[in-house]
Amino acid sequence: MNLNSFGEAEFTLTFGDLVIRQNIIVANIDDECLLGVDVLQNKQSVAADIILSQGILKLQGVDIPCIQIESNNKCRRVTAADDYTIPPYSEKIIQAFVEREDVISEPTEFIIEPNENFSSRYELLMASTLVDTAKSTSIPIRILNPTCDEKQIRQDAVLGIADEFLYETVFDDDCQNDTPPISVRCSAEKESRELKLPLEILFCPNEDDDNSSYGEYINNLRDNLYEAHIIVRRKLQTAAKVQKDRYDTKMSLNLYSPGDLVLMLHEQPQLEMESRKLLLKYHGPFLVLQKLNDILYRVQIDEKGTQRIVHHDKIKPYQGNELAWMKTALKKFQKFT
Repeated sequence: MNLNSFGEAEFTLTFGDLVIRQNIIVANIDDECLLGVDVLQNKQSVAADIILSQGILKLQGVDIPCIQIESNNKCRRVTAADDYTIPPYSEKIIQAFVEREDVISEPTEFIIEPNENFSSRYELLMASTLVDTAKSTSIPIRILNPTCDEKQIRQDAVLGIADEFLYETVFDDDCQNDTPPISVRCSAEKESRELKLPLEILFCPNEDDDNSSYGEYINNLRDNLYEAHIIVRRKLQTAAKVQKDRYDTKMSLNLYSPGDLVLMLHEQPQLEMESRKLLLKYHGPFLVLQKLNDILYRVQIDEKGTQRIVHHDKIKPYQGNELAWMKTALKKFQKFT
């Protein structure tokens, strides 16, 4: 077997009271140390005896206890609990199952992440989730569909993997002595891998925000949303007042009386191959028949008696002579009203 070693050097091995100096090859291996035949079968002294029934290694007359270390940090499969449909451009929380093992010390906290084929197979995104399998049989997983097509997830489909998580406290050397420690969680199997986790997992949670029950969490969430709603409404009212003040400073209110002549804003749709620069902005004149309120007026626009109700912003005073039909139009309107 080819071994990618860093080199060979002479080391001092200490087994209790036994001290051995031996040339050892340094390499990147999973185990902390491997005792080769050159150590166990020492030519200068008595060879070592391995007594499995007693769990000891007898080396140069010294009994060295051997303890078997079991590793139970393999990745577990995460499968969908039911059939799910993810609508386009939406986010959905689905239920899933974590693979279980029949062991006495079963871990309960896992980090859920998508497997290598999840994105390419489903064209979906899955958020990394820290779950506790002791609280529920199924676990929630947040799925995002960034595409314009509806996506299907079938029951028992493998969605991701679950890594066992351990809790440890890390102190920042650059901070002051009174700075609280940073609480982090690292995978037992993938310790060196950097994980993208929420801030409440990376840092110490606030003890004041600890919710003892689901109902208390809902009440706190409702109160926070209500407070946020009040703040937003207050900001909207302030913004509306600022916009109204700006509008009022630029607005000029003209008051018209029945019989006044006005010009009306030209609002006909622009025709194809027609330049808007050549169009008249206002056309008329027209006759004001009635004042409905301070901003709305009833205006007659032709000799046939066609009438329109217009806003005062869309009319302006006409400085000129009135047309022949306007002399009798106002009298006829006042007679019938």
